[in-house]
Amino acid sequence: MLDLLVRAPRSFEQLATTAALSVANASQHLQRLKHAGLVVGERQGTTIRYRLADPTVARLWTE
Repeated sequence: MLDLLVRAPRSFEQLATTAALSVANASQHLQRLKHAGLVVGERQGTTIRYRLADPTVARLWTE
C-alpha cells in the first residue's frame, strides 16, 4: 500500500482493488499504517482519500 501511496493519494476502494486485497485485509493494513503515523486520511465528500503523512515517508520507502 505504501508503494501505491508514494505514487498518489487514493481512496480506500482504489487501494484495496489495486493491491488486490480483501476489504478486511486492506482495512487492517491502513489502520496499522495510520497508527504508525505513515499515512493520513482526508475526507472528500463521502470518500476518504489516503496519502502519505509526510514527504519523508516517501524518501524512506524509495531509498
